[in-house]
Amino acid sequence: MGLYKPFSGGEDASNGAGWNVKQPFVYLPKTGRSTDLYNHLFDLRPMPTPRIRQARPGDRAVWLRLRHSLWPRCSDHKHDLETDQLLKSGGVVFVAEAGHNDLVGFAEVSIRQDHVDGASICPVPYLEAWFVEASFRKQGVGRSLIDAVEHWVTLHGYTELGSDAEMENSLSIRLHKSLGFSEIDRNITFLKKLKPRTTKNVEPGAAPNGGPARSSDSSSASGGPPSVS
Repeated sequence: MGLYKPFSGGEDASNGAGWNVKQPFVYLPKTGRSTDLYNHLFDLRPMPTPRIRQARPGDRAVWLRLRHSLWPRCSDHKHDLETDQLLKSGGVVFVAEAGHNDLVGFAEVSIRQDHVDGASICPVPYLEAWFVEASFRKQGVGRSLIDAVEHWVTLHGYTELGSDAEMENSLSIRLHKSLGFSEIDRNITFLKKLKPRTTKNVEPGAAPNGGPARSSDSSSASGGPPSVS
């Protein structure tokens, strides 16, 4: 994907399988304060149920903080570039709010104008990012974010939602499938950086940026179309 989800949702969207961590055995004295001690040891205070809503302009700083948690090796410049591109695409960002401006998760959807493998429509809404903070995982927050995304997508007349995950990210793949996504294909993307051409010793008629040579005939010089007669 243009933006990569290291561990989409970070929670068990199936509410049953995976991430089954057993509590360690702890001896608790038989006193009336045993429950308080247990809660103190494991911090079992009830978590507030996050509210899912569409992001607002004032959420940008916290949204970027969550993005840094998801992609810690991504530069500030790239975060700014990607968020600007997403918003300009006509997409949407949903956030999970546990308290006043206390955002604990988010989901980003762009509108991709290019071809998306397996899609039968174009443009295509695309799930670019999906993240929930560790302390709020396995509580249905990730699923609620996807529900909000799907509602927005269908409300805007789209019938498909694209997404992806890295091939070694088995958790993300399993979560996508549990939410109804179908695997289309697997591939590796390549990119080669090219050295810019210099403007020295440019041949007559050649474009200075290394593009196709300009024709020297009169029709091209005047900017008119070539003659077909």
